[in-house]
Amino acid sequence: MVEQRCAEMDARLDAMSIDFDEELYPYMLTAIAGRRWVIGHGLRLATMKCAESLEMRQAFADVVSAGIAKGMSEGLKYGVEHGHAQWTIESLEAYDPKAEAKFAAALQLLKDLKLPLLDKLEGLKDAPMDVIMASLYLEDDTVDDAPQFIRDLRPSSSQLGRVLKRLN
Repeated sequence: MVEQRCAEMDARLDAMSIDFDEELYPYMLTAIAGRRWVIGHGLRLATMKCAESLEMRQAFADVVSAGIAKGMSEGLKYGVEHGHAQWTIESLEAYDPKAEAKFAAALQLLKDLKLPLLDKLEGLKDAPMDVIMASLYLEDDTVDDAPQFIRDLRPSSSQLGRVLKRLN
């Protein structure tokens, strides 16, 4: 009697497991494909969208400029110390004693820069994939004369569907 009931319960559990798998499998594939899309295309689009920010461009340009000035000042300093004893570093007009501090300050400003897109994406972490994809549209990518690589990166739910078909 007990063995028969155990066998019946095992059969029921197996049936439930199969039904559960059949219902859950498409959702699992959608989640996997969505994650692949975000990692593949979404990160590129997010980077490109952040690069559209004038504040980001300016902060990056400031870091590069300060880095170049720092490198030039260090080169002048070592050149004077190791090769030109008749000059002093202070007599060189191109030498900036504050170059390293300026570089550190510019780098810190870049690190502290708030990007609205990242805040927006963080707020969408539990949103459906189509909503996340729609939030990544670039401002200039709706024009038909956009470069091909931009058109290829346009997020759409059909991209998700193609990945799902490949996974099946």
